[in-house]
Amino acid sequence: MSVQWAKAADRIVGGALLRALAAAPRRRAAAHGPLRELVAVKFWGIGNAALLLPVLMSLKRVHRGARLTVVTLRGNEPVYRGVADRVLSVRMRPLPAAVVDLLRAGALLRGTRPDLAVDFEQYVRSSQLLLALAGARRVCAFDTAGLRRAGLADVLVPCSDAVHAGDSFAALGRAAGAPADAYAPGGLRPTHAAAGW
Repeated sequence: MSVQWAKAADRIVGGALLRALAAAPRRRAAAHGPLRELVAVKFWGIGNAALLLPVLMSLKRVHRGARLTVVTLRGNEPVYRGVADRVLSVRMRPLPAAVVDLLRAGALLRGTRPDLAVDFEQYVRSSQLLLALAGARRVCAFDTAGLRRAGLADVLVPCSDAVHAGDSFAALGRAAGAPADAYAPGGLRPTHAAAGW
């Protein structure tokens, strides 16, 4: 499935499902005590994955003892391995594999009922559908102008293309309770395997 087809499916099918879910009454049980399960979702952009690392590290510092799960596209998985306790990856193609992976990730997350989910996607809707399936108790997400993509979120942070992605990720992290600075160059090191290329 091409990127264009994936984005079109997300816009049309994901948008319709999201509107239907947002219209239904919701009841979320608040988490009590220290958080046990954190989820961060960021599918697209390996560059964005690198910008997101300081925010994820801050979330882990603030919520010591909680397990951090990151849901991402398969190609981004290695970037998160050193920070996340668990990475759930989604194949982009073929389409049936992508749907199966999203459903599998949602079922795995639902088994642990995340206390806090942070949706770092700026544009797509499938991340919100995944977190609804997961039954996350509290969801923080970007409210990107004109997209109506975060109808299921509890905490919304405005997202604009005029703001650097690293600053946007830091703002969403702060809204989720993790004071993080934006990404600073120099924080990434090649793995042993990559250094041998």
